[in-house]
Amino acid sequence: MMKLIPLLLIACQSRMINWYSQPYIKSLECDGKSLFAELPKKYEPSDIAYDTVKQLLYVVSDNGHLAKMTVKGELIETYKVKGKPDLEAIALLQAKPGILYLGVEYPTQIIEYDIEAAETIRTITLDELVDENSRIPADHQGLESMTFLENRNGKTYLLVGRQMDARVFVYETSKSDVLDLKYLGQFQAPGSGRDLSSLTLWKDRLWFVYDKSKLITYMDIKILDTSIQTINTTSLVDYTSLFTPINTLSMRIRGIEGLTFTKDHVFVAIDPPRIAPKDLLVYDHSTFFSCFASPSFVL
Repeated sequence: MMKLIPLLLIACQSRMINWYSQPYIKSLECDGKSLFAELPKKYEPSDIAYDTVKQLLYVVSDNGHLAKMTVKGELIETYKVKGKPDLEAIALLQAKPGILYLGVEYPTQIIEYDIEAAETIRTITLDELVDENSRIPADHQGLESMTFLENRNGKTYLLVGRQMDARVFVYETSKSDVLDLKYLGQFQAPGSGRDLSSLTLWKDRLWFVYDKSKLITYMDIKILDTSIQTINTTSLVDYTSLFTPINTLSMRIRGIEGLTFTKDHVFVAIDPPRIAPKDLLVYDHSTFFSCFASPSFVL
């Protein structure tokens, strides 16, 4: 049985952001600029990632759709991944330019995709994400998010988020050309405890996005650097109870599926359930945090 290990942290080392708590400031263009018209028809933005080397954006959608865009939000090219997988996450490795890692909700897999050749290199199955003891069916447990942590203590890690219970699964990657993954263990992400929809790394902070609760949390990556050295497959590192809601944001939008930061902008992928409108929004940093953060929020 997996043990629960609370990790004692100082409140100032972390932030919890409640999206409901701040007023909506119309005067600051808080609606953002929509880039949805740039995407193909019936696109459902499920996640977004930024290539810091080539300065490109990649947006995934259901049924194996993938879009490449400029940092200005202009569509460059679209791709169709073979097999029409239900793509819910995307991550990039700076050490492997031209390769995208696409997360499939179910079966829980990662597709290694060569963007130049527009073809799948191989598929990696992540059996650890399926909890056979859960009352929730395996096809609804959900691989929804992932990101790489490169060159941390001389190693590179892949973090994969499970939607149903906001657990993050940690894998160590190999240094070879082929992406081999070694499962290390898991931790409970800070936040509402379910519906984890996106993970991203920015300014040495790991950001967690929650869909239904419209909540964002972030933690200093140095905290994870320390605990990752002792993480194991029989214990669960728990961050939830130690994060105080010091700062708040409130977008009041259901269906936040992706979040990424570039040098000057914040991009938000919106894919709410049923017939609610989809969107891809962009803000400059100042507007984003002025609109949705409390006055005490500090980057």
